[in-house]
Amino acid sequence: MSHKYFINSVYQHGIHNFLINAEFSLSEPQCRIFLDLLRNVKHYDIEFRTIRYSKADLMKLTKLDSLPKLRAMFEDFASRKIRRVLSPLEQPGKTEVVYEVRNWVTRATEYTNGVFEVSFTPEMADFLLDLVNKGNFTMVEVESMFKMNMCARRIYMFAKQNLNLKGDAKGKRIMPIMGLIKSMELSDYYQEYYHLSQKILKPAQKQINEISDIEISILPDKATRLSKGGYRNIIIMAKRKDGRVQEVQEDAVNMPLTQKTLDNGEYVGGKNTTSVWKTAECS
Repeated sequence: MSHKYFINSVYQHGIHNFLINAEFSLSEPQCRIFLDLLRNVKHYDIEFRTIRYSKADLMKLTKLDSLPKLRAMFEDFASRKIRRVLSPLEQPGKTEVVYEVRNWVTRATEYTNGVFEVSFTPEMADFLLDLVNKGNFTMVEVESMFKMNMCARRIYMFAKQNLNLKGDAKGKRIMPIMGLIKSMELSDYYQEYYHLSQKILKPAQKQINEISDIEISILPDKATRLSKGGYRNIIIMAKRKDGRVQEVQEDAVNMPLTQKTLDNGEYVGGKNTTSVWKTAECS
C-alpha cells in the first residue's frame, strides 16, 4: 500500500484532530520535547516507546542550561492539561462536555549516569497511536515545526488539518478569533485584531511559507467586521507546495531521518539534529 505522506525526504507524523483543536499551551522547551517524542511515533503504532536522553543532548534540545531547570520543566510538563469543550453540534443529542487530559508525558526518570527516560502517558494514545484505524488525523512535518515559533506551529496544524479534511490541493478555514486565542491560551491583548495580526498572524504566515510543505495566507473575514473595528473571524487559505508530494510504501512512512537506535530498540533523542533547529518567540 502506498501513501502520500513522504515529502521530499521529510517524514510526516500523524496527530489526531481532537488534539489539534484543543486548548493547550506549552513552553518552548516542552514543545521541543513533544516534537522529539512525536517523531519516534509512527501513525500505525499501538504503544509508546520510552525515549532516553543524555543530559547533554537534552540541554541542546531544550536550550536549558542547568539540571534544576530541566527537572522543573519535566515536572511542569507532566502536569500540563489539554482541554477541549465539545459543543452539542459535535455530539448530537448531548449537552456541552468539557474533556480534559491531565498529563502529556510521564515524569522523567533520572539516572545517576545523567540519562533521562520519558514517554507519552497512556492518556495520549487516543491522539497519537493507531491513527490508521481511527482516521480523523492530520499529517504534519515535525522537522519543519522545529524551526517555527510556538504560534506558527499551531496555525500550521490548523491549516494542514483543513487540507487533510478536504483531501484536495487547496483548503480554506474560517476561524473565530476568540477560538484561536483560546486554543493557544493567548492573553486578551490579542483580541485587538491589529495586535493579533502584527504579533501573531503575519510572523506565522511568513515562517510557514518559508519553512513548511504548504503556503498560507491569513486574511480578516470582512463579513464579520465589528462596529467598533476589528473582526470576529479570520480566513486561513492554504495550498500544498508544487512538487512536494510523492507516494511511498507503507513501511517507509514516518521513518525518522536522524534517529540513533540502541540495541534494544530505544531511541536516543537529540543526536545530530540540534544544529538545524531554530526557535523564535511568537512575536
